[in-house]
Amino acid sequence: MSLRRYDLQQYIELLDEHQLIQYIQADQNALEREVEHLSYDSRDMKPGGLFICKGAHFLPRYLQEAVDRGAFCYISEKEYDLPGKDVAMILVTDIRKTMALLANRFFNEAWKQLNLIGITGTKGKSTTTYYVKYILDHYLSASGKSPCAILSGIDVDDGVISEESHLTTPEAVMLHRHFRNAVDSGREFLTMEVSSQALKYDRTAGVVFDVGCYLNVAEDHISPIEHCDFDDYFESKLRLFSQCRTACINIDADHAQEVCDSVDPAARIITFGTNDKADIYGHRIISREDGIDFEVKTPTFEKKFKLGMTGLFNVDNALAAIAICYALGIPEESMYHGLAAARVPGRMELFMGKQSGTLVIVDYAHNRMSFDRLFRSTIKEYPDRHVIAVFGCLSLIHI
Repeated sequence: MSLRRYDLQQYIELLDEHQLIQYIQADQNALEREVEHLSYDSRDMKPGGLFICKGAHFLPRYLQEAVDRGAFCYISEKEYDLPGKDVAMILVTDIRKTMALLANRFFNEAWKQLNLIGITGTKGKSTTTYYVKYILDHYLSASGKSPCAILSGIDVDDGVISEESHLTTPEAVMLHRHFRNAVDSGREFLTMEVSSQALKYDRTAGVVFDVGCYLNVAEDHISPIEHCDFDDYFESKLRLFSQCRTACINIDADHAQEVCDSVDPAARIITFGTNDKADIYGHRIISREDGIDFEVKTPTFEKKFKLGMTGLFNVDNALAAIAICYALGIPEESMYHGLAAARVPGRMELFMGKQSGTLVIVDYAHNRMSFDRLFRSTIKEYPDRHVIAVFGCLSLIHI
């Protein structure tokens, strides 16, 4: 599908509506010129492009390279000296909000043509995102439709780009490019992780999720370069629930009531958990050496499920996926088959020694909360086995 193009003046008017403009330097020719490309990566710039100067490590030579490659205008929070270059300039007060607005406009609000699912939480985002994809893929394949697109901390598949992830949630320009790729590839659903950093820095600003999901929260990502304290971290996560039509909330998680209170008044709330007050209630949980059996009671059905992965904590993730798909009206049959088949790279992967009978579990656990959950679950699930832990450490921060 060809994109509708907008001229520079129309982008300026959009930013002016949101009171982001500081100063404009552009002649009439530049104002009337259509923007044919949008990027913050100078290596990606093309003729007719609008270049975004952003980031703590931005260097003036990046702008020079972008202009050399065809950028006719740049947007920044500060002015740069470009001797001998006839380049338009727009100075703004907030480059992050600006990026989200520009990307949304440039890619023609592609997200509006998707069933969009956003999942946040300290732990379990990747696993839950994969569980949802497995369920939706079963549902879609039955009618010969394209599989669900995914943006996770593990990998990305939007129908055009299929690669290992670089960020849990991409920057706004790349995020909206993924949305557009998914739509143009015939994808009807996209499930994604939404990190606290993405919410804090407006990568998803302006986007409305059909379903937003809250898994849990704990003290993590607290540092000078992420969140200054827990309040900043938690409040960033809460922003998701002001921009979703249905909120699925883990009733067993800390701060669940605060999350419920933050939901847009017009949105629907569906709770899940192992508490019998949950809308999606999981109970009679039985661990097997190769997975977990559990039962689920919802307002419309009761069913036994089999999860094809170990880790008792994954029941919470499975209940989250069921709640999300329940909100979307997905048949329970697809929920069952999707979860039974679900596997997540690097998450509770099992390997059995053919001769020794040694069971090896590979998991991404990388901090105290993850290790505590992993060890508690493993000891409970394999009470007759001797547990040996082998782990790597990237830096002193993980000790």
